[in-house]
Amino acid sequence: MNARTLLAAAVALAIIPLTSCQQTRTDDFAADPNFDSSAYEDFANVTPLPQRDSSISFYGPGSERLDKSMFGPVYFDYDSYAIKPTEGAKLEQMATRLRSNRKRLIIAGHTDASGTSEYNRALGERRAQAVRSTLLAMGVASNRMQTVSFGEDAPAQPGNASANRRAEFGAYD
Repeated sequence: MNARTLLAAAVALAIIPLTSCQQTRTDDFAADPNFDSSAYEDFANVTPLPQRDSSISFYGPGSERLDKSMFGPVYFDYDSYAIKPTEGAKLEQMATRLRSNRKRLIIAGHTDASGTSEYNRALGERRAQAVRSTLLAMGVASNRMQTVSFGEDAPAQPGNASANRRAEFGAYD
């Protein structure tokens, strides 16, 4: 075999695997036996978020109106937004207290510094939403709660990852 034939054979062998590659279409997921569509169907029953109260913020202008000492933080496991059983008891006490008064609540989700800023901001929002959903299921009215995520941007204790994986609360009238 000469060099030209070897080169042609090498190019052909390199191209053959590429011709079998194709992009995954979104409708291919429906054919996947491991695809769980119920995760998406749940969004049809989500209670919409109320308009955010722009006169108040968790750290910025208006934060002096917040009572951040009324409720302690709820902590999360690494890379998780699931409410731990130990933290569920805190939320039950919080719901009982909120049902007996007219306070409104800002739920602020936080993360540790592992992951990208975008990922951490999204995880912080999922944590805040998980807390909101739990309180909603416990009888706290939807229009009394709003969420915000700070991701990794507002650590409780720099360098202490477990202390930073949390949701904090600010109550106001």
